[in-house]
Amino acid sequence: DLRFRGVKAKNIRQLNLVPHVSYLEEKIGLDDYLMHPKLGPKEFDLLLNSCLNSLSAFPKHPNPRAFINKKLSKGRLPRSDVQALSTAVLCDLDSKGVRLHC
Repeated sequence: DLRFRGVKAKNIRQLNLVPHVSYLEEKIGLDDYLMHPKLGPKEFDLLLNSCLNSLSAFPKHPNPRAFINKKLSKGRLPRSDVQALSTAVLCDLDSKGVRLHC
């Protein structure tokens, strides 16, 4: 949605919080990350700077194939769904460095 509102793709970034091995849950929230004894604000600052300085940190869809199959199974698609499908495909290709730019 940010892309269609005029934000450049290189300015859209996703910061993935990776839990410490001592964290028992699958995912971790920002408050948990900041309060964790082995992570904390310093580790978050390093992670944030790494994300901001990387060439690309565009958000990845968790399961683009399932999303695309679900949309295509509906049959006739409105324009907004076609845009969502094309964006999902392009984002997945961009995240893997596959798409070529002319």
